[in-house]
Amino acid sequence: MSIYRDILRERWNDVSPKVRASHLTGEELHANCCLDIAGSSNILGRIVSRIVSFPRAKAAAEVELRIRSSPEGEIWERFFPDCTLNSLQSVSPDGHLIDRFGKIAFRFNLEVSNGCIHHHHTDTYLTFGSLNFRLPRFVSPRVTSHEEPDPTEDASRISVSVHMPVIGYLLTYSGIVRPTGNRT
Repeated sequence: MSIYRDILRERWNDVSPKVRASHLTGEELHANCCLDIAGSSNILGRIVSRIVSFPRAKAAAEVELRIRSSPEGEIWERFFPDCTLNSLQSVSPDGHLIDRFGKIAFRFNLEVSNGCIHHHHTDTYLTFGSLNFRLPRFVSPRVTSHEEPDPTEDASRISVSVHMPVIGYLLTYSGIVRPTGNRT
């Protein structure tokens, strides 16, 4: 199962093999990541980041990524040095990526360009069971994300930023994703 392949369909073949290797093709995928993590530069942003348990700023942080197949989609577990970020990624009825962190869900349109996958954040929802309430843009966190092939290693590179209106950036991380031999 690969929700990215399901969403991208024939465009999946345009994704670099280095990027495809960082996505689930069976039941489970493990990867070791080396990420530069930056937090908010203002006090309000740091408070919000602590409340939602974002990782603290750190250069060259060792992060473990585990992706598992589930009946609802894919479970993504990101083990940062000081916290874990878990999400459930699934396909929306209209073919978009949904990345759900607890009660908040982000909707993305995926685009492929030059072997990269760009995640275009379109909407944010609060979820309560099967009910979804779209947040207005003026209060909604904005996520910017993309994946690209690493130019020197057999690996991919990621870049993710979370921005809140008025507050500014809450979290930015970028770096290399190296899938390990634990692919099934």
